[in-house]
Amino acid sequence: MSLKVRFSLILTVVFAASFILLGVSVFSTVKERLLLTAEQVLAVHLDREWRHLQSHGGAFSSIPEATVSEIYQRIYRDKEMVLNTLPEDLGEEKRLSHGFTGTIGSHRYEMLGYYDLRPTQRYLKELERTLFWRVLLSLLLLGPLCWGLTKFLIAPFQKLAKETSGIGAESLSFRFPEPARRDEYGILVRGFNLLMSRLDGSFQQIRRFATNASHELRTPITVVRGEAEFLLRRPRAEAEYRAGLERIVEHAESIQKTITRLLFFADLERMSLTSEKSVVPVAEKVQEIVRSLQPGSEKIIEIASGGVAFEGPSEILLSVVTNLLENALKYSREHVGVEFRKENGGLLLEVGDDGPGVPAGERGKLCEPFFKLSGAKAGHGLGLSIVKACVDAVRGKLEFGESKWGGLKVHVWIPQT
Repeated sequence: MSLKVRFSLILTVVFAASFILLGVSVFSTVKERLLLTAEQVLAVHLDREWRHLQSHGGAFSSIPEATVSEIYQRIYRDKEMVLNTLPEDLGEEKRLSHGFTGTIGSHRYEMLGYYDLRPTQRYLKELERTLFWRVLLSLLLLGPLCWGLTKFLIAPFQKLAKETSGIGAESLSFRFPEPARRDEYGILVRGFNLLMSRLDGSFQQIRRFATNASHELRTPITVVRGEAEFLLRRPRAEAEYRAGLERIVEHAESIQKTITRLLFFADLERMSLTSEKSVVPVAEKVQEIVRSLQPGSEKIIEIASGGVAFEGPSEILLSVVTNLLENALKYSREHVGVEFRKENGGLLLEVGDDGPGVPAGERGKLCEPFFKLSGAKAGHGLGLSIVKACVDAVRGKLEFGESKWGGLKVHVWIPQT
């Protein structure tokens, strides 16, 4: 069942229920008003007749005829009926009754009044029939009306669905004209255009990433193959074999690191959703990472922090710290500074070094995969890209500045869960 049919059925049911309830309400209101009016008329009539009877000392010959044709009377004097105008065919279901008793002279009178409801019932029957046919006619007209209304309402959404069905990887630059109105359709179009912009940017980044990754892997693989072929051309001395194999191992390690980081990129989205949320003693983890990256290093590493503990995705936090420290240790001369503290409901981590620094105009490119500054040391160009991806995955913040030694300083803020 299509969305148009479902909306039409829903509108038809809603309108039909509304019309039926309206008809029932009108009938009930009219019936209630008529019965209330009949009661009031009967009560007024009996009161007038009683006062008239009192004024004439109970003489029946002076009682005037009823001014309302639907009203009939019975009068009892000392329990003996002395007046009866009630027709025999006016049963209880066709009449409304009212009465009271009183004393005139030495006699006790009981006066009963009856209102003939047959004209009222005929009117209500006609009203019921009229409302029934009018509601039925309205229901017959509701189907086409609701179908046309639904078609008009979802026409923009059908157009949106039709045009988006032909979008492929080669047409991600497509955008819908955004309407000026801020209704549901306008919100949907703006959200769709924003989604297309993100997809387009992601695909462009993936293309560049794939191109750069193939280049980064092709070069060491070519070197490994060349070294192996060189060693196999003719018998060589043991020293030559050892030197060649060491170069092969060195490039193999480079390939392994590149692949490991590429796999980390591919697994980052899953990691941001399923990474174990735990309490991490930041100072201890930073010291462990420093010892693992630079065993026996003579560089001065300043760690400024208190007993700060981070509660959140530990795997992502450790990846950020590891890549920042690895990058700072690689480019620093003697000093690396690490500072972290609680701030704005999260963890603020700052890592600086006394390296050559990065010009302000080129800092925006530092997070691009495989980007390397001219004259930079050998590396993969993935460290800060991984940091940026990790920070984006947890909706954190990443900024670059200058350290107190003149080198690069990286500010990372990660929210706690």
